[in-house]
Amino acid sequence: MRSRQINFFIVPEDFPEIRSFLLENNVCAIPQPLPSAVIEYTKELTATKEKEFRKVFLSNLDFQENINVNYIAKQNYYLIDDLRSFVIEFSRGGAHFGNPGILDKGRLYFSTSYYDGSGTLVWKDEKFISWAQKVRARFKKQFLKHKIDSHYLSANAFKWMNDNNKKIHPSGLTIG
Repeated sequence: MRSRQINFFIVPEDFPEIRSFLLENNVCAIPQPLPSAVIEYTKELTATKEKEFRKVFLSNLDFQENINVNYIAKQNYYLIDDLRSFVIEFSRGGAHFGNPGILDKGRLYFSTSYYDGSGTLVWKDEKFISWAQKVRARFKKQFLKHKIDSHYLSANAFKWMNDNNKKIHPSGLTIG
C-alpha cells in the first residue's frame, strides 16, 4: 500500500475557515459512523460522535461510486473503507476531548494504492490521486503557516501555543 499524508495542529477557531475552504474546493465531508450503507455528505467538520470518532472523510461527488463502506455488526453502524475508497481521511485534531489545555495532532491522509485479497497491488484512479494531492497541497498552503521541526501548525495553533506557553510533546502527538 502507498499513501500520502500531512500531520498538523489546528484549533477549533480554524474550523469555519477550513469549512469554507472545503466548500470553495468542492470537497464533501462524510461523517463517521454512518447509520446505513448510504453515503451521507455534510458541510460540518464536527458532525461526528466526539468520544468515538474525531475524523470525517473528504471526497468529491465525482468519486461517489468509488466509496465503499463496511458494516460493523457489534455497533450496528457503517464505516468508510478508507483503503479502497476514493476519500481523504481528515482527522481533525484540535482541542483534546475533555481537556481544552491540550491540542491533539490532526492529519490529512489518503492511500494511492492497496493490496486486494489476492495480494495484488491495486492503484487508485489517477484522477482521484491528482485531486487528493491538490486538496492536500492547497490545505497546507492556506492553513499550515508555521513549522516547528517536522510539525506543521496553523497560525491560530501557533499563537495559542505561544500565548499559553505550551510545547509540542516529545511524542509529537499533542501540544500541552
